[in-house]
Amino acid sequence: MALHVHQQQNPAEFTNQNYIKIVGPSRPKRIYHNASSEVLDILLVKGIHHMPQLEIIEELNSDHFPVNFIF
Repeated sequence: MALHVHQQQNPAEFTNQNYIKIVGPSRPKRIYHNASSEVLDILLVKGIHHMPQLEIIEELNSDHFPVNFIF
């Protein structure tokens, strides 16, 4: 079954209506030198009973810290 978002539908409404959870880190994982930041790693889940744990890998020499989703 394909899920389609109507052009005027809010993405938050769509995920709620289709029982989809958005899982992601609570703080940004990409840090820019100009003080802005972004959350790049998210996971969309549906039909699972246990939410995954997030493991943030801050050991790399990078401006982006990867996230492992552990089920």
